[in-house]
Amino acid sequence: MIAQEAVKEKSNEIPALRSMLKDKDIEGCIITADAMHTQKETARFIVQDKKADYVFTVKDNQKNLLMNIKALDLESIPPVYETVDNAHGRIEIRRIRCSSELQGYIDFPFHKQVALIERIVERNGRTSRELAYIITSLDKYRVCPERLLKLNPWTLDNREWFPLGQGRHL
Repeated sequence: MIAQEAVKEKSNEIPALRSMLKDKDIEGCIITADAMHTQKETARFIVQDKKADYVFTVKDNQKNLLMNIKALDLESIPPVYETVDNAHGRIEIRRIRCSSELQGYIDFPFHKQVALIERIVERNGRTSRELAYIITSLDKYRVCPERLLKLNPWTLDNREWFPLGQGRHL
């Protein structure tokens, strides 16, 4: 984390992020943020004004964007990278599938790739599965799937800064 700022009364985190980054020299950095910050103006600000890149989680607050990503049916393609962690009484598998097929098709500033991240957790004989969608200004030549999985804000939101265990390219 490079900064922290209290949100003003009668406001929210969306403008606070731009305000917080306004005076920071973040050129060449990668800004990760949760779904609340998946906003066109925030993406434009980060890339155009600050000369940085973004990795955002996509959820229902951007319904059309989420619908377009889901329409790619990324679940039907094989993952390109996965990690497996066996610790704390659980087995956790993370898989990533990436696509640049929406580039030039959707209206979201500076996007280069979207991805589907799947997390499967087995604990005490029970299995859970979660999916997260992301969008980024980083193209496949600047960030490999392994790195994109590590940068994923959904992972960061859960305080797991990097996938644990051994990773493998599939």
